[in-house]
Amino acid sequence: MDVNKVVKVFLKIREAKSRLTREYDAAIAKLDEQQALLNNALLDECKTLNVESIRTEAGTAFRTIKKRYWVNDWAAVEMFVYENQALDLLERRIAQNAAKTWTDENPDKPIPSLIVDSKYSITIRRGKP
Repeated sequence: MDVNKVVKVFLKIREAKSRLTREYDAAIAKLDEQQALLNNALLDECKTLNVESIRTEAGTAFRTIKKRYWVNDWAAVEMFVYENQALDLLERRIAQNAAKTWTDENPDKPIPSLIVDSKYSITIRRGKP
């Protein structure tokens, strides 16, 4: 076996894989940008029409709200959790479902430093052929 030749071929294959990965990543990034533009256009159209979905022959676009919960003062949150025996709120991050439930069920006891981010997003379901 010519080890030098094997190493050369191995390195050529590795470079070819790297090149293909870079090309793939660039193509995916371009497609992601295009989808983001279309997503924003559909969100704008839903807002203009004041609707939650738009049905077309090609498929249906749904506008949904996605919420994320996070805090910026963990010491205050830990004190709040222990005082209210709300251990289900704890992970290394705020538990999304538990924070939503707590906020919905206890509007008079807000979670300290909780930040809620709500934004519309679009979901596409393929139409029937």
